[in-house]
Amino acid sequence: MIHYDQLFFPEVEDLPRHWPVVIPLGGTPEQHQRQLGLEEAILMPAVPYGFAPPLELPLEPLLTSLVHLLHQDGFHDIRILGPRAYCGLPTLPFVPDSLALVTETAVVPIGHTEQHGFHLPLATDSLIAQGLADHLMGYARPMSRLPVWPYGVSTHRKQYPGTLSLEPRAFEDFFVALAGQLAATHQVIYLLNGHGGNHSFLVNVCKFAGELFTQALTATTFLHTASGHAEAELTRLRESKVMGHACELETSYLMFLHPQRVHLDRAVDEADFLESPNYRMDWNGEGALILNPPWSDDTRTGTYGSPSLASAVKGQAWLEAGAAEVVTHLHELRQQWQRRQQRRQQGWTEGAWRPLWSTRQRDQANAHKNH
Repeated sequence: MIHYDQLFFPEVEDLPRHWPVVIPLGGTPEQHQRQLGLEEAILMPAVPYGFAPPLELPLEPLLTSLVHLLHQDGFHDIRILGPRAYCGLPTLPFVPDSLALVTETAVVPIGHTEQHGFHLPLATDSLIAQGLADHLMGYARPMSRLPVWPYGVSTHRKQYPGTLSLEPRAFEDFFVALAGQLAATHQVIYLLNGHGGNHSFLVNVCKFAGELFTQALTATTFLHTASGHAEAELTRLRESKVMGHACELETSYLMFLHPQRVHLDRAVDEADFLESPNYRMDWNGEGALILNPPWSDDTRTGTYGSPSLASAVKGQAWLEAGAAEVVTHLHELRQQWQRRQQRRQQGWTEGAWRPLWSTRQRDQANAHKNH
């Protein structure tokens, strides 16, 4: 059995297209392998929630998008392993453990399955997002930590095999629906993003959720390890000029978290990004201009940066700083929520402008009359 997200992107071209591709709903790879009993199968990353209580969400559009991608890539025997059928696909019965949710804060790690150069696996973004969520020490308040979501959006999908990309509107709708369900029991919802391509769509999720579910705060950031003490630690230890993808940072993270999955001997440094005064690629921020040229203009191997400069020591330092950054954000969001509740209790609610307007009109009329 082949685990798709453990592959390096050039290996995807050689996968046997006649083998069944299995999309699990919940569970672990060990459970999947025992349940399937198939030697010749390709196992996709598990869809971790959305198919059963307490989080029943609109999975059909996302799975339809994923199946369409797999068909595009030449796979046609696609099956669901889970408690229910989707997309008219053959379904193998499997009942995973249910999620346990608590109140106050929900942390939602969101990764992706995409190319990361010759030396890192397709699961890199998901492994880092999960690693950060697993290291949230120092946050003592009640917290629901969801399993990492492994499917995001990559606009450079066609340039490198193995890179997946969900339909962006389906991605947004799914996470808006998730925020709605979590907002019924949680006060802060933190979308811990591990993949830059998700960012603009998660911004829309936060905007929609903020309008629709005002009882909770839904928030995200551009990327982890990019603000406050984490950014300072990144700047202190980095040696590379360009740090963007499969780079010194992400390679260091994986050398610490999953050293057995890193093949540094295959890495190719690519730092010749076509930047200009207002357009650049870097983890610490980008220029004023926003555009989306083909990645192949800037990188032949899918790498932006110098992975040869990575180390497990840097990875540990950046992981600890990145996790502390998330904890800082959670405390700040919690304070934001409390301050906003206080204002609402004081009457800062929709329509609060009406008595102010009436008073202003009355005062102006009296002033005019006295004049």
